[in-house]
Amino acid sequence: MGVSRIGLGDDEGAVAPLSRLVAAEPSHHDFDGWAKLAHALWKLGRGKETVEALARLVKRSPRLQHRIAYAYYLGLAEHRDEAQAQLATGLQEFEYAPKYVKRRQRALAKQAKEMLRQLSEAS
Repeated sequence: MGVSRIGLGDDEGAVAPLSRLVAAEPSHHDFDGWAKLAHALWKLGRGKETVEALARLVKRSPRLQHRIAYAYYLGLAEHRDEAQAQLATGLQEFEYAPKYVKRRQRALAKQAKEMLRQLSEAS
C-alpha cells in the first residue's frame, strides 16, 4: 500500500504503511521498505527521521547497499563526515568479503568509492 501511495504522489500517505511494514517485517523484499520509507520521509522534509530510519537499517543489515543509501541521505543532510565513515566502513568490509560477494557487489563498491570521492571534494 505504501508503494502505491508513493506512485500516486501521496508521500504522506505512504509513511504510515511503510513504517508498519519495516516494524513488522524488516527484511521484507530484501529490505526494500526501508528505502521507500526513507524516500517518502525525505520528500516530506523530514530529514532527521530519514537518517534515523536508515541508521536503524544499517544497524540491522550493514550491507554495502544499505550503507550507500544511508550515506546518500547523510550527505544530503550535511552530515558529510558520518557519510564518509559509513562508506569507508562499507568499502573496508567489501575488501574482506568472499570472492563471490565481491563479484556481485563490484558495481556497488565502485559507486561507494565515487560517493566517497565526491564527499571528500565537498568537505
